Amino acid sequence: SHPKEVMPQIIVQSQQGKHLMVTYDKDSGEGGEARQVLNFCNFDFLGMQTSPDLKKASEKALNIYGCGSCGPRGFYGTID
Repeated sequence: SHPKEVMPQIIVQSQQGKHLMVTYDKDSGEGGEARQVLNFCNFDFLGMQTSPDLKKASEKALNIYGCGSCGPRGFYGTID
């Protein structure tokens, strides 16, 4: 049988917005230096929540079309 591959343990040092600073355990061969990685466990990993351009576009769309609970666009009259 083949020996099992051991996955390196990742240690989170800090969280900085949508990024994490991580290190690998010393036995992984990856070195102990910290690396910045994208945090995909965060609901805002694309940075869309804090984008001023997206906020302006959202406000413009809400002012034009409003906001409804649900339903077909033809029923609510939101088709240009």
